[in-house]
Amino acid sequence: MNERIIRTDIQQAMMNIGLEYYHPADTGPTFVERPDILSINGVVIECKTLKPKRRVEPWFNPKEISNKQRCQLDYYCFTRHFLTFLAIGTLWQPRRMWCIPWISWVNMENSLFLKDGLDFRVTISSLGIYPWGEMTWSKTKKKWEFQDRHPIFLANNRQEHKPEDWNPISIRFPEPEKKQEA
Repeated sequence: MNERIIRTDIQQAMMNIGLEYYHPADTGPTFVERPDILSINGVVIECKTLKPKRRVEPWFNPKEISNKQRCQLDYYCFTRHFLTFLAIGTLWQPRRMWCIPWISWVNMENSLFLKDGLDFRVTISSLGIYPWGEMTWSKTKKKWEFQDRHPIFLANNRQEHKPEDWNPISIRFPEPEKKQEA
């Protein structure tokens, strides 16, 4: 799987709307499973790739989200109350990409599970129930964009402030005088 392409596309879209991100390294032994993207703005995203299928509609196997990853997404979504998303994208032309809130994804999985049992699949057409979650490709800007109604915009509440507008909360000590260089 080449989730790196999906991850970098999502990261670029996040930067374009003013969100900062961090990609934890996937190397070395760790005691915790890490999501693909963390943001200081309170956003967590796990990225997956939709594989092409011949003669049938492309689909995603939910078992590709490991139980450790599911545990982490549940933790960030339901315990920490972060905006938690699952990003799924295609790597063939025409490219398509979705960034769906984890809580919505879990609800969809539960519905499909009740209907089809443990061997359910998520097709591209079933992702159509989240039209606001499908990202758009801007041909003029040559980049992926979140739709205006996308919930990720809830995280973008940063405001630019000038230092003179800051109200001090912590104690301010006099700065030591700087030595003049000869």
